[in-house]
Amino acid sequence: MDEVPRPDWESFETILSNFMENPEEAGLVFGMMIQVDPDAVVLKISNSLGSVHDTDYSRECKVALLARLLTNQDLGTNWNNLSVSSQSTLNCVLLDRIMLEESKAITTRICDIVSDLAPSLLPDNNWPELLPYLNKCFMNSTSNNCSRLCTFILYAQLVDKTDETVVGCVKDLHSLFLNILNNDDTLDDLDVRITATMAVIRFIQCVSSLNEKAQFQDLLPGMMRTLTDALSNNDLEDAAVAALNLFIELARNEPKFLRRQLVVVVGTMIEIAETKSLEEEIRILAVEFMLTLVEAKEKVPGMMKKVPLFTNTCFAILLNLTLDIKDEPRFHTAEPVWHSDEPSWHCTEKQHEVSGATKSCSFGLTCLKRLSIALGGKTVTPIAMEQLPSYLVAPEWEKRHAALLAIAQISEGSSKVMIRYLEQFVNMVLQSFHDPHPRVRWAAVHAIHQLLIHFCPHLQAQYHNQILPALAAAMDDRQNTRVQAFAAASVVIFCQFESPETIEPYVDGLLKKLVVLLQNDNQMVHEEALIALGAIADLSKEHFHKYYDFVMPHLKALLVNANDKSDEARGRNALQCISSVGMAVGKEKFRDDIKQVMDLLKLFQESQVKDFDTIPHILVAWIKICKVIGKD
Repeated sequence: MDEVPRPDWESFETILSNFMENPEEAGLVFGMMIQVDPDAVVLKISNSLGSVHDTDYSRECKVALLARLLTNQDLGTNWNNLSVSSQSTLNCVLLDRIMLEESKAITTRICDIVSDLAPSLLPDNNWPELLPYLNKCFMNSTSNNCSRLCTFILYAQLVDKTDETVVGCVKDLHSLFLNILNNDDTLDDLDVRITATMAVIRFIQCVSSLNEKAQFQDLLPGMMRTLTDALSNNDLEDAAVAALNLFIELARNEPKFLRRQLVVVVGTMIEIAETKSLEEEIRILAVEFMLTLVEAKEKVPGMMKKVPLFTNTCFAILLNLTLDIKDEPRFHTAEPVWHSDEPSWHCTEKQHEVSGATKSCSFGLTCLKRLSIALGGKTVTPIAMEQLPSYLVAPEWEKRHAALLAIAQISEGSSKVMIRYLEQFVNMVLQSFHDPHPRVRWAAVHAIHQLLIHFCPHLQAQYHNQILPALAAAMDDRQNTRVQAFAAASVVIFCQFESPETIEPYVDGLLKKLVVLLQNDNQMVHEEALIALGAIADLSKEHFHKYYDFVMPHLKALLVNANDKSDEARGRNALQCISSVGMAVGKEKFRDDIKQVMDLLKLFQESQVKDFDTIPHILVAWIKICKVIGKD
């Protein structure tokens, strides 16, 4: 500070030049200078913005510096340190640059400065010229595109930050908005139109009166044309994405505003969603807009029914998104049955994960569930019955895979109506258990798994003679451990239906399959097999006596093995299964093995427990076994 007692105006331009080369160092100098004479520094920089001798880059750096000096961290202190005269001069300079500036980059930076200053100034009428000046700038036929662009950027930003202060001004601009948005004869002002579109969306959400909102509904066709034009222009793609996000916000907060122009608006979004040449993110945003409107049914009940064939089209779009899934050969074979799939899919440790799904696929699956929950089975189920059969017989495995996942996704929201068509859906799924592609077979098991959850106990009671043999057969799919593991996991879900008489005819066959799976080195398969075996024992209760001598030696061997190999996960799962079997058969049958099991459990606890999560499982096993011992 001693070296800079007052700003050295002779070297000021040199310091400005240095700022472009080393902004951090020059910024420190300006920071010291502004503390000595803030008025002189700010005015010197602002007055140099219009220099005809500067390059755009030079002027852009000056605007960045001005923004930094005025708004960095403590805006109030810096602004309040200026004299009233300097504040007024700076305001005028900024407004002049709005009218005269021809660089979009600089225009955007000026808008940021104005929108940071205005919220604290407008409420107390400390910048009375701003809003009239913006209107004048906009209505002036000689204004260039940059000044109009700046005007709309500021309208959008200030409506957000000042609410009614700016809303009252924008109300009077309806005809001007309409003229701009309908001016699609040329694309020269497309950036102005897309910015105007965003300004309108911001404005609508700040207006409290429904009547005032309604007066702007005739802007929607022009806004949608602007959006599609911007999407076809690479330079404005980012702006179009920002606009799409604002449309989603509008659909969530103000769905009634879209009601009169619904067919036009939704039609445009469908067109965007179906245009495969567009980026994935853009198509997803268009779908998100539609789903957001569907989920706004409480605010506007029945509104989407006004769009012809909307649900059919939306369901088809979502199905199409789920086709976008990666699949790479794991190995090649000359055999007729194709065994190729993606390595990451085959090797994943989670049997329920749709591995290889792209963002589009995952989003499509999520939206199928959302659509089903929002519209209900009465609307969605007939469409699914109409569209899915052709997918299930398509030559492309991705389509068969997508159809099965779709059945799983809609089962929750559509269960009340799907139950009427349950036989058809069960047949669709079970036929796919024999599909030549492993990922389709996995999807079939996944679908049955979900149906068992959402249609319990009806599905278990009515279709046990089809489902349990199919799951047992799926456990033989030795080359695809995910199919085996999911089949075992689905048996667990079946056992939640508390009717031992239903599962009893199949227990012998299921246990033989599960014991074979216990020899599998794949931890996922091994774990699910143990859980399934325990679930069958829990359900069978005293009926499990005749299987005890067949199962228990395998379980004790697993526990011994876990101690030898320090395999904590297998030991933990074996303990849980043994305790379930013991509870099922009771002390009399369990008597001869109790001491050995308790010794193994103690040894396992003392030597193998390293994972804190294992402790609760051991406690549960102790409690169950103690209950068995305590029985008369």
